[in-house]
Amino acid sequence: MNNAAKEVNLNLYAISMVRNEADIIHFFMNQMSALFDKVMIIDVQSTDGTSEALKSIAETWPHIEIYNCNTQERYQSAMMNLLARKAMSEGADWVFFLDADEFLDVENKAALHDYLRQFPHDVMHMPWVNIIPSKYGKFDVFEAEQDYFWTGRVSPFRKVAISGLFMNAHPEFSVQEGSHTVSSRLHSLPVAEKLGLSLLHLPVRSADRLKYKLSNAQRLMNSKHNNAEGEGRHVTNILNITSEGRVLAENLNAIVAEYGLNEQQVDGLDPRELGWPTKTLPNYLLGSEPTPLVSRGLADTFVRDGALIWEKPGFVKGCEVGAQIVGTEIRIICQPMTGYGAPYNGRYLALPAASVAAPEALSMNQLIDAMSTTFLRLEVMRFSAWSRLIPVLFALFSVLRPRRYVELGVHNGMSFFAACQAAKHLDLKTECVAVDSWVGDPHASFHSSEVFDQFRSTIGSLYPQHHYIRGFFSDALQSFDDGSVDLLHIDGYHTYEAVKDDFDTWLPKMSDTGVVIFHDINVHERGFGVWRFWSELSAKYPSFGFLHSHGLGVLYVGSSPSPIADIFSMLDRNPDFAKLAQQYFELIGELAVEQGVAVDLLKEKDARIAELDTKADSHKNAQAGELLSHQNTGTLAPVTPQELLSLSRRSFIPPKLRWYRNRRDRKIIADSGLFDARYYLNQNADVRNARIDPIAHYVKYGVFEFRNPTAEFDTARYLLRNPDVLQAGINPFVHYVKHGKSERRT
Repeated sequence: MNNAAKEVNLNLYAISMVRNEADIIHFFMNQMSALFDKVMIIDVQSTDGTSEALKSIAETWPHIEIYNCNTQERYQSAMMNLLARKAMSEGADWVFFLDADEFLDVENKAALHDYLRQFPHDVMHMPWVNIIPSKYGKFDVFEAEQDYFWTGRVSPFRKVAISGLFMNAHPEFSVQEGSHTVSSRLHSLPVAEKLGLSLLHLPVRSADRLKYKLSNAQRLMNSKHNNAEGEGRHVTNILNITSEGRVLAENLNAIVAEYGLNEQQVDGLDPRELGWPTKTLPNYLLGSEPTPLVSRGLADTFVRDGALIWEKPGFVKGCEVGAQIVGTEIRIICQPMTGYGAPYNGRYLALPAASVAAPEALSMNQLIDAMSTTFLRLEVMRFSAWSRLIPVLFALFSVLRPRRYVELGVHNGMSFFAACQAAKHLDLKTECVAVDSWVGDPHASFHSSEVFDQFRSTIGSLYPQHHYIRGFFSDALQSFDDGSVDLLHIDGYHTYEAVKDDFDTWLPKMSDTGVVIFHDINVHERGFGVWRFWSELSAKYPSFGFLHSHGLGVLYVGSSPSPIADIFSMLDRNPDFAKLAQQYFELIGELAVEQGVAVDLLKEKDARIAELDTKADSHKNAQAGELLSHQNTGTLAPVTPQELLSLSRRSFIPPKLRWYRNRRDRKIIADSGLFDARYYLNQNADVRNARIDPIAHYVKYGVFEFRNPTAEFDTARYLLRNPDVLQAGINPFVHYVKHGKSERRT
């Protein structure tokens, strides 16, 4: 690298989430302005003067972006990942994740650049150096310009910084809670530790602020839906110490020395008596405050905390959590996921007016195409009340050609996977999004996590480009723009109030050619109220209702011309056509289910055959030695009836367990031209009299009875001569055709 290249400045970003750090915020921001080119701060409704300080600093330094977050549970990982990707898109060379009590142990910006240019890795793990103040402050006042003690060793806790190279090489990277580790993708193992710069960590500045901070942290941890194992354990440990009244300086010293661990109950310590070394904060931190800052006392802060209004997301357990920027606000959302298992980090944007993929007027060709689509063979069969309605969904996809399909209430995925299949078959660019808590409800019954696990496995293996959101319908709303859905399937909780709320809240999300389908419009018991709501809607919107399989209502809510509206109009004008449509789809639905039953039975049969195959194969090794004794390097002795009987009983699996090979073997033998059909029929009067195809008979039965396909080929002799063929369970004549002849086997 030449000298000119070395002098190119790096583009350094810092990201921080803060709440009530007024006693130290100006020192932290001095670090930000001295070392970084751009800073992104998330203020989580601070009440002690931190918010006012940040706003004041932003007025004089243009390189700071301040975001507000009103969600009480601190989903730090989601926010860090969001802003890190924003930094990546803006060309950041390095991104540092720092709390307000953490300070890089470097002299200045030039020293930081020099260090990063020489650092050989794309991820840096920065160990804490827990520093103990020689003089503690009060809740609202702390003197940073003083000597600090430390143990002489770094903490086992690290914070990460990641390079632009790493982020671009691993676009699905995930910074974990606390920013202590990072992985190349969600739920993968953390990147191996690469130690770099150390962080001066100042976690305790006063007893009051420590207790305030930890009590808030514990309350939030208790309300969070997806705590990681061991997350926040140190908070409980420290609170146990302070709750016993041990808040003197020597007690605080012991807490700081082991901060993050605090497993051992240490009453107190004096670093002076222990001869511990000292440190001072870098000079760049101790600059003058840009403007007079507000720092409120503990009592005032508590009063203001009590007046706050928090967003309290009720995420379902297991829901992945993400974040979105809306203006200057960061909102915590139920994270959409791809079938690949990666977060989908965008929004579902509004669709352009009127889909060009679907013609405005109905044509006969469209009807023919739609009818042919109903005969699709299902790729995934999950038996449910939806099974007989799948042909209707196939036809709707053919006519509507939706750009985005959203399903509310997925359960085992019967209809959702059919939608994915239809999109693939029709070569559409449809984006299918499944939304469900995968917990269940009193109508659909509650179910175990195995239902979701099976869904996730299927979408990952067959339709990984499509998406799912594990959460409540109201949680998923935040990810969709108005006008972003062409086809909406509502199949959640089936009371009148629930289905009406689903429709009303999602209606603004429908495009100008939007269609909504409702399941269970023909169920009038068990508290179901979809039928009642459907009767109200069908009087207001163009619609058609299928009555079979609990009923399916199809409703056009769009404002632009659409072929589906033409179909509804035609069916409304011609009751005979409507009756024919009902009968047709009911019949096709029955055929689809019968086909699914047959496919499942075949799968069960295959599994049983494979099981028996395995058991039979286990006997072959025992026979290998016996067969080897029959090998003769010279002339082969005649095969005795006893040997044939032994082979037929123990060496081959019965023909019914080899049925799946028949078609393949028949083709190989027929294509070879070596099978002597006339000879086979002359030698086997039973086959001749039954008028059975000789090759088919040989493959299915004759080989197991050691009948010979030609005058020159002896089935039993070939097996005795070639025990490897017997061990492999291969039809001996097929082996001869493919390999034995060229290998000069006899």
